Amino acid sequence: MEHNWGIIGHQNIVRFLKNSLVKNRLANTYLFYGIEGLGKAAVAERFALEIVGKSQSTELYSLRPEAGKKDIGIDQVREWRRALNLKSFSSDNYKTGIIYQADRLNVESANALLKTMEEPPLKTVIIIIASDRQRLLPTIVSRCVSIRFLPVPSEEIRKGLSSSVKDKKKLEQAVALANGRPGLAGLLASDEALLDKHLKYRKLIYKLFRVDLSQRWQVISSLLDVLPDLQSRVQASLTFLNHFEAGVRGLLLANWQLAGEPEAELGSGQAVKLLKLADNSRRDLAGNIQPKLVLENLLINL
Repeated sequence: MEHNWGIIGHQNIVRFLKNSLVKNRLANTYLFYGIEGLGKAAVAERFALEIVGKSQSTELYSLRPEAGKKDIGIDQVREWRRALNLKSFSSDNYKTGIIYQADRLNVESANALLKTMEEPPLKTVIIIIASDRQRLLPTIVSRCVSIRFLPVPSEEIRKGLSSSVKDKKKLEQAVALANGRPGLAGLLASDEALLDKHLKYRKLIYKLFRVDLSQRWQVISSLLDVLPDLQSRVQASLTFLNHFEAGVRGLLLANWQLAGEPEAELGSGQAVKLLKLADNSRRDLAGNIQPKLVLENLLINL
């Protein structure tokens, strides 16, 4: 068995999950939570394979948002639950269900999941993955073994990727942009177009800290006014918030040089405030407040 399952970082979490397997003390439901890009899905998928046995990947059942849909719908949950309740290929085998982006469950689908958790099928383990635990029903969270994923030191990410990424400049850019998120760092290091997109977005975010309010409004208009419908504007706003939060954390880590920009200063108190406001903005978008108004309200506080 690999020392850390081939995962970059999160040694304590992997050690805990390994011990649960060795001692046969598996919970019915686990909740893996933390900001996007930390590698929660990679750990969940490897843990799931260890549970069912690597030769039994047919006993894995995944549930994730459908392309172009805002939420995970109740029909999706019902179909996933039906599959999970099917008889296992072997009475000795476990089945595992993984729910990706579970914070996108709506009220109906969340309640349908809760029913499964209250009466779980025999020898079944459910792994719920979420970036925002507060958007889950408290009754769901209370029935889970909650495991929080935290950012991984940059040096650890650099070391983990060094054997597969030979371009040192690309590696350094990916590590700096990732801000402690090994999952994102791996994607950036392997996809030049994605890396370039993130570099341009980071430069844009840093620019917002140095221009006046009218110029910030122009940036928001250029991002949203060209889009054809509300759904695409909401998605673009969520993408902006992801990059905004990463940019705030980047300023705290003083890696502003990454985008070739002049130094910008941001105190820890202001950074915490902005991250909370960005989190509130996400909830406002979920509450159907106009995206442009949401982002303008956020940028007033820079």
